[in-house]
Amino acid sequence: MQRKEVAEITRPHLAFERPTSHYKRGEAITVVMLPSQGGEFDVMLAPRPKEWLQNLHVDNNRLTIKPVLPVGEFFLKARWKPEGEINWSEWSAPLRFSIHEANENLWPKWEAEHRLSLMLERSTMGAITLIDPEAEPPGAVGLVESKWFATPVYEGATPLVNEDPAYYQDPFAYYFDCIDRLIESGAKFVTWHDVLEGRHKKAPLEILLQFDVDGGPKSMRRLYEGLAPRNIRASLMMHRRGHQWYPYELCTEDLRWIIEAEQNGWAIGYHNNALSQVVGESVLSPDESTLREAAAIFADDVSALRRHFNIRTFTHHGGNVYNLKVVPPCWLDIIGVDRASSPRLWESIRTMFSDGGFVTRPGTLRSKVESLTPGLHFFRNHPFKYGNYTAPVDAPPRFTNELQKAGLKADQAVLDWQKRELEKEARWLRHRQASRSKVRLAYLRLDKPISSRFAPYSEVEQRVNALRKRRRETFLRLYPWAEGDPRVFWWRMLEAWAPKKGDLLNVGALPPDQKNEHTAFLSPDVVVRDMDIDASRLPDYQFDVCNAPISVTNRFSGTLLFGLPYFASPSAAISACARITTPGGVGLFGFVADTHPARGSVWHPESRHLWRKEQEPLSNIGLKANLWAFDKDCLAELFQDWSEYKAEFMGHYWFVVARKKKVKQ
Repeated sequence: MQRKEVAEITRPHLAFERPTSHYKRGEAITVVMLPSQGGEFDVMLAPRPKEWLQNLHVDNNRLTIKPVLPVGEFFLKARWKPEGEINWSEWSAPLRFSIHEANENLWPKWEAEHRLSLMLERSTMGAITLIDPEAEPPGAVGLVESKWFATPVYEGATPLVNEDPAYYQDPFAYYFDCIDRLIESGAKFVTWHDVLEGRHKKAPLEILLQFDVDGGPKSMRRLYEGLAPRNIRASLMMHRRGHQWYPYELCTEDLRWIIEAEQNGWAIGYHNNALSQVVGESVLSPDESTLREAAAIFADDVSALRRHFNIRTFTHHGGNVYNLKVVPPCWLDIIGVDRASSPRLWESIRTMFSDGGFVTRPGTLRSKVESLTPGLHFFRNHPFKYGNYTAPVDAPPRFTNELQKAGLKADQAVLDWQKRELEKEARWLRHRQASRSKVRLAYLRLDKPISSRFAPYSEVEQRVNALRKRRRETFLRLYPWAEGDPRVFWWRMLEAWAPKKGDLLNVGALPPDQKNEHTAFLSPDVVVRDMDIDASRLPDYQFDVCNAPISVTNRFSGTLLFGLPYFASPSAAISACARITTPGGVGLFGFVADTHPARGSVWHPESRHLWRKEQEPLSNIGLKANLWAFDKDCLAELFQDWSEYKAEFMGHYWFVVARKKKVKQ
């Protein structure tokens, strides 16, 4: 067998089986790991000595941490070695978690994490994507007159979604509050030029502040004008021009204040986006010709910037394209200051912080500032995150009702700009999925054909809370945010899409004491009839819907089915629902997606069954490890007997509204 290089071996990906990183002392923790293949996992638990590894148990791709950890913060890493190989993969991205006292109220933390889990996905390589760009960040919930607004999501304009509430109240003021805290603590600000020339290590606490200017210069100028009176020097990494996603060229007005910044001791460097300029929206890996073209652009950009600035350093732009693959010509005599480029420059740097992408790592900016110890600390800030919330803006709000926050009027020019940015968002997010995600973990929620018709949550909240009180705590911990509970989505779908009169057949009867879970969300002119093979559930009809008698053909105004994974032949069940629904009637369906951590086929491909018609029927259906899961590709075939259908993904479930064609008179 030919040996693979380490870089070619799949890097593991870790996730909690219960979607939270906050646990109470005395709880066991289960982690699932990809790939779920033959081989060996090597696990690191930190910060603990090696003897703590005896508290870890690995069984295939499931890792159990025994309930003995003390209160504190920890992280896990894993690497993987395939069977028959001698090399290990790279270590996975760290999976962080906290152990709390048993009596601590963790519900707010669980709810915030639940909200984030419905907004974000993390690829096996650690790239984070915002899969629901319309969702409200947890820290922004309930704020009054906040200055933050959601923007269209694309490279250079990615919003932070897990910051402190103070950030969403006023991003600009929040940033300078953090800067002022550093000043008050006696921090000295240094630049990369200081590091190159050894002009640092002069104060107990030093900050190497770097700005990566991506989405436009307006936000950075606003930050500079706040930093200059504070006598703060920083390193400014800038493009010569924007690219595919945020095209711009530095103008005379931009050059004026950047030249002033350099005269005030700022270090100006090149933010390499040369490969991004070449590949555009392509997701193909660059070949040697493409890399040579990018290297030429790199040289041209640096040469053009050197007409105005002393460009000695560069960093690689991230985003969807691996600009780090570009090797600058040696004759440029320019130094890469990213850690991978020049590890020796980082030997004196004690910690680093970056707010790139959608999250702040390893925590919020304020928490990082408050936890600093003596030494040199690196901060990479993206000015868009703080300076785009006051006119003039580099990117507009995504919602028209927030245009006034950005000092914009809803005239045709602004609405056209907003529309272009939202169209760009859809392209960029799909581009990111294709270029940065190796395993399908979730589905983008760019279109919401079902929930767009929902009534405001406030109108159903009281009914929802009354019904959720019946649930066990273990269930509510899976879905602590009510609006993210798949069953709540189902109830709201009933209210919005079910017929307003007639008989509905519910396939799979609810227990006798739970039947009002449907009637609470249906019109009073609707009669719900239950069908089940289990007599203990007191169904109106006791038969298998797949073998429904001919007498119920075209009988019901609508059918309801929330238990599709339990059918040996799901296609037969959906076709049967179409047969018994009256022409012009509707079918409402909810069923688990292939992404579900515990029941889908991503984390358990050996024991779960991704539905394909040719694999029906599934024997021993209903056992815990023997249920169907469904991906997006199967929906058209599943609903081929309905004239049309709408599908929406939410919380690792598919929800479908199907229509049966009316008979022409």
